[in-house]
Amino acid sequence: MAAYQVEGKELKKLVGFAKEKPVAFAFNPGAKEDEHYFGLDRKKPAKMIAKEAKEVGKGKKVAFGNMSVAGMEMRLTCERQIAGMAKKLKKWLKKQKVGLNVIIMDADGNIVESDIDEDAAAAEPQGQETVDVAAIMARLQVISDRIKALPKDARAQFAKPFKTVVAQARAGKVAASETGAEKLETALDKLEKAAAANPDAAKWAANAPKVKAAVADALDYGTTSYPDNPDLTKLKQAWNWATEAAGGKDADYGKALAALPAIVALVKKVRTAQPSDASGAAADQDAQPFADARQTWQAACSKMDAELKKLQVEIAKVCKAAPELASMLPRVKSLADHVAGLDGRLEKALTAIINADAGDMRDKSKTTAVKVLDEFRKELNSDFFKKVDSQNGFAEVAIAKTAHTALNEVSNALS
Repeated sequence: MAAYQVEGKELKKLVGFAKEKPVAFAFNPGAKEDEHYFGLDRKKPAKMIAKEAKEVGKGKKVAFGNMSVAGMEMRLTCERQIAGMAKKLKKWLKKQKVGLNVIIMDADGNIVESDIDEDAAAAEPQGQETVDVAAIMARLQVISDRIKALPKDARAQFAKPFKTVVAQARAGKVAASETGAEKLETALDKLEKAAAANPDAAKWAANAPKVKAAVADALDYGTTSYPDNPDLTKLKQAWNWATEAAGGKDADYGKALAALPAIVALVKKVRTAQPSDASGAAADQDAQPFADARQTWQAACSKMDAELKKLQVEIAKVCKAAPELASMLPRVKSLADHVAGLDGRLEKALTAIINADAGDMRDKSKTTAVKVLDEFRKELNSDFFKKVDSQNGFAEVAIAKTAHTALNEVSNALS
């Protein structure tokens, strides 16, 4: 089975998760029911799943977007949809012993088609037609005002869940949006209480999740590419010390916060470290061009990320200043989906070359890296990369240029 394609128990597991939080999906219907491809993932962008669906699936068309579940309804909010997919998907779900009605919506939350079993709907009524949607929207406005009053770092952690709840309310999923609103209010209560009692506690709550994710990623990367790096141990110890300082009844959030800059510095060191042999000498000189190429690509990824954020900020400013463009605001974050294809595969492929023995093993690793490089260059042929630097209409950025320049340098190292 492909990486994201789901059936049976895995399907039911992710359907259950979608009751709490939307998951990305892709659907490629085949000529026969047993040839359908249905892919789900909690973390990857929908376009990445759609790419696999197109390659692995039997059909010619692919739908993708976000999937959520409430009551007896599976709702698919599509960036791209296929006519008749509600009926096809519901029939396939039934065969998988997942008895849900299927509703297909466009990117703005408008229902475009559905396959609803009226008997099942009557057995578990949603009540969405009779509940005053304006009431939940008013409640969400209060929540929005509370979020805006938080420090910048704290606001960031509420952006995505708040957007999800608003989308549910606008789509008429009142029960789901009320549940989401309650969770947001509970989280805000805790954060506001912590901020009132101890400002450092609020700062820790806002920053710790991001640092935790960065530490986990660095440790995973370091363990794979350079397991003997002494900074790996230092990073583990520093993070453990900080979390211990912020835990328990006698938590000292000030000390924990003070440790974060050093932890972030260690994360960067681990991410850019070069392997060395047991004597401490420099790595195999034949592998140095590939180490340089990896560093070039790492730097390019950081720059592209910074340039993308710059573009997102400028678009958001314009949209906020122009009420008629307000509907574009929720889509600003999705710009990151366009560069999702330029993921960590190239970095890992170059690391494999560096760590491989000279000769056949290194040549084999180079072949793999060349394939990844070719895939990345295909990504750069998309309309987004052709227009983003000079034709976005909001800010001068160097996203595509940075990618092209770095990939050319990597190509030279591999040739």
